[in-house]
Amino acid sequence: MMFSREDLISKFLADVPAFSRAEAEIEVDKFLMDGEMLDIYIKYNQRKAEDPNWEPMYAPEDNTFTGKVGNFVSQYGVYLIFGLLVKDIIQEQLKKGGVDAGGEAADVLVSSVPDVMHQLSNTLSA
Repeated sequence: MMFSREDLISKFLADVPAFSRAEAEIEVDKFLMDGEMLDIYIKYNQRKAEDPNWEPMYAPEDNTFTGKVGNFVSQYGVYLIFGLLVKDIIQEQLKKGGVDAGGEAADVLVSSVPDVMHQLSNTLSA
C-alpha cells in the first residue's frame, strides 16, 4: 500500500478539520521527516491491510486511587528531587565563591529553578 504526500495531506485534513491546507502541508512534512513515526504508520497500515478487523491493543489505564497517586508521585517526585539537588548544588557553589548561601543571590537562583524545570518539561512534551 503506497501513500503519496498528497494522500497524507488529505488524511490530515480529514482527521483534523481545524487545519488549513498550509498547516496540513507543514504537519505532513514534519511527519515525513520523522522516520520512527513513518515506520509505525507503515506497519499499522500493512497490518490493517492483512486483517481489516485488527485493532491495536493498548495497555489499560489504571484509574484506581492508588494508580492515580502512583502516577502523580512518579511524575512530580522527579521534579521535587531534582529541584532539591539543584538547590544544594547552587548553595555549594555560592559557598565556594564566598557568598553566604542564605543570601539574596541564592534565593533568586533557587526560585528560578521551578520555572526552568517547567519550561524544560513543556519543551520535552511538545
